[in-house]
Amino acid sequence: MKMEDRIVYDRKDISYNTDGRWGFGYRAAAIIVRGGRLLLQSPTGIDEYAVPGGQVMFGETAAQAIERELTEEVGVKAAVGEFLAAGELFFPVGERTIHQVFLQFAATIPDDALTDDVTLGLELGRDGGPKLRFEWVDIDRLREIPLYPPQIADVVQNHVKHYLYEE
Repeated sequence: MKMEDRIVYDRKDISYNTDGRWGFGYRAAAIIVRGGRLLLQSPTGIDEYAVPGGQVMFGETAAQAIERELTEEVGVKAAVGEFLAAGELFFPVGERTIHQVFLQFAATIPDDALTDDVTLGLELGRDGGPKLRFEWVDIDRLREIPLYPPQIADVVQNHVKHYLYEE
């Protein structure tokens, strides 16, 4: 049986907290480039960008997490390809420091999907409106926008395979 054919019974995010000072997370994301533009997501109403993806769940591969997240968030079936980069991220959330392992993979979506410059996501926020928006951004502009982590520009433009991000 292939890994992707396994049935997973208890699907919870691979994340945990320690003594209140540290937390850990495992995230995977898609690098989707079309026509010299990169697909990014941002919280609705906030101009901060990230590549689409999310937390990996126990029993799930990084590729499966990316496929699930894109389906849940924007209703698109992604084809996940080659591994591109790994990031080791350290950032504050309240009083804790989060240590996140962040894997990025090349991915494609159907040519007729997300054809508008901006598309609102399917998941709803607390206000009842769309939680995320998805936007195509010119690759040449990646260093001009608030991109998290900023090393995504290096992954896309310079093919960097590993990076460290600390806030």
